[in-house]
Formats: sequence, structure tokens, C-alpha cells
Amino acid sequence: MSDAEHASLFDCEECLQPAEAFSVIGNETRLAILEALWAAPERPVTFSELRNRVGMADSAQFNYHLQKLTGQFVAKTDDGYDFRSPGRAVIQAVLSGSLNQDPELEPFAVEGDCIDCGAGLEALYEDERLRIVCPDCGRGHADWDFPPGGLEDRSAEEVMDAFNQRVRHLLCLSADGVCPDCNGRMETTVGYADSDAEATVDVTHWCRRCENETSTTIGISLLDDAEVVS
Repeated sequence: MSDAEHASLFDCEECLQPAEAFSVIGNETRLAILEALWAAPERPVTFSELRNRVGMADSAQFNYHLQKLTGQFVAKTDDGYDFRSPGRAVIQAVLSGSLNQDPELEPFAVEGDCIDCGAGLEALYEDERLRIVCPDCGRGHADWDFPPGGLEDRSAEEVMDAFNQRVRHLLCLSADGVCPDCNGRMETTVGYADSDAEATVDVTHWCRRCENETSTTIGISLLDDAEVVS
């Protein structure tokens, strides 16, 4: 991506500037308002109910912070206040654990054998990525983002089930030309992973907008092909 193309993504005349957007939500009271909206049993939420949920006695001060959110993150309706998509995205980012969690997970054995040496495989979790590797020869078999929220209240087996479903979902989107991160256009290339005699054929999806890249073997990429599955 050229410098001009990169700059244009952030210099949008009709958009709220990224720095301004982050400054709006970078306040404890405003995050509490978004949390109160999320926790409300029903929405929209009236001004007084929302203020009570946040626990702020000063009505004028509360209104000041609420108005900072209204328009971009919160919508005002005849019946009260509700989320706009950006506001919900902030809460989802917090719930995913990506912004404020750094959990530790001991390596655990998973199903399958190493395609190089035949040894059993294990899963490693670090830096919000779940990797499937061979502990004997070091061969990597998978390496994908997996937000910390996916570990909560799940056994090792359930974590792997969720991981498998997530990876297949991300690959399906990528193969269909939609970036799972920014919804930009994905380009797909097919090529050999290396020059060894037993080289595998890799399928790589690359986003022209945010430069997100996913790569997998040709076999995995065909798992959701209807003709192959049938």
C-alpha cells in the first residue's frame, strides 16, 4: 500500500477523526455509560435510568458526558438512548479481552499428529494467538488470533472447538473476498510454501485495505467447498 493510500484511510473529511474518536471514549464516565447501556435489560434507556445505572448524582455533569457520546457512539430516540454500531463495537472489544486482558494458559495436548514426524500435537496460547505445534520437531500447524474472551468458561476441548469454528469462519470470509477485520477486499494467491520435495501448497488471502493476511494449506481451504465436501 502506498503512503498516499495509507494516509487516505485516516484523512476522511466526512469522518470523525480517529484521534478524536478515541479521546471521546477515553473517559471513565463515558465507558461507564456504554457499559450501563449494554447491561440494561431493555433498550432504549431513559436519561434518568441511565444516570442511575452509572451512579452519577450530578445530572448536568452526566449529561455533558452523555452528549459527547451521542451521535457517534450512542443514539438518542424518543424513548431514550441506545447503542449505535460504534458504541457496541467498543463494548465488544472490551468483552473480547483484547484491550485489557493478558491471560496465561498452559500448553495442552490436541488431537492430530505432526505431518513431519508423526508426534502428537499441542496448543500454545500467547500474545492473543493460539498456535498448534509439534513439541518434538517444532513444526507449526496453525497460528491464529484468538481473543482472550474465548478462553473464559471453556475447557481445553471447548477452546479447541471454538478455535476451529472461528478459523473456518475467518477463512470462509477471506475466501469470499471479504476481510474479517475491516470488511475490505481480499485478494487470493496460491503457491508453494517452500522449496522442499514435500512442499505444501498454500492459499494466502491479503486485504488491500488493512493488509490483514491469512494463510492456510490448500486442503484446509477446501473444507467448506460444497463440491469437495460432497
